[in-house]
Amino acid sequence: MRELFTFAQRLAVEVLADARQRPELILPRLMKRTAGEDSESREVYERSRIESALKRNGGNKRRAAADLGIPESTLRWKVKNLGIEMP
Repeated sequence: MRELFTFAQRLAVEVLADARQRPELILPRLMKRTAGEDSESREVYERSRIESALKRNGGNKRRAAADLGIPESTLRWKVKNLGIEMP
């Protein structure tokens, strides 16, 4: 279930990032990337999402966690383990 949720999130990010592309072009590219994904690329992706959420919310972890749809404690754990520096 978590993999499906992550896939859906990535699909949404791809569509929003490049709204000019048609979904039939985005989905195969995304599936190819997801199938070949390793832990390093997952970490880069997660770090990027967290840093963006923190930036959008002025460094407020509570609001950033709500923005990401995760508990604040999970966000704090991820910030610490990924070595994300706060602004």
